[in-house]
Amino acid sequence: QMDEAKEEADKLQDDFKKLEDYVKDLEESLKEEKAATDEIDEESEKLKEEADQLNDTIADQKEDMEKLADIIQDLERDVEEAAKGKEDLKDEVDELKHNVEEAAKDKEELKDLVEELKQDVEEVEKRKKYHCDSALIPLL
Repeated sequence: QMDEAKEEADKLQDDFKKLEDYVKDLEESLKEEKAATDEIDEESEKLKEEADQLNDTIADQKEDMEKLADIIQDLERDVEEAAKGKEDLKDEVDELKHNVEEAAKDKEELKDLVEELKQDVEEVEKRKKYHCDSALIPLL
C-alpha cells in the first residue's frame, strides 16, 4: 500500500506540477493579452486624437467656407450694383450727348439770330442815316 500511496503522491505531484505549469502559461498568456490590450488602447487613443483633430479641421474649413460664401455674396451684390451703376452712367452719358447735340443746334440758331440781328442793326443804321440825311437836305 505504501507503494500505491507513493505512486498516488507522485501522480498528484505530477498533476500539481502540470497545474502549476498551466497556471504559469495562463499568467503568461494573460500578460500577453494585457500587453496587446494596452497596445490596442494606445492605438485607439491615438486614433481618437486624430479623429478629434480632423473634426476640428473640418469645422475650421466649414467656417472658412461660410466666410467665403459670404464674401462671394458680397462680391455678387457689388457686381450687380456696379452693373446698375454702369447702366445709370450710360443713361447719363446718353442724356449728356443729347444735351450737347441740342446745345450745338441752339448755338447754330443763336449764331443765325445774331447774324439776323446784325443785319437788322445795319438796316436800322442805314434807315437812320437815310432819315437823318433826308431831314438835313432841306435844311441845307
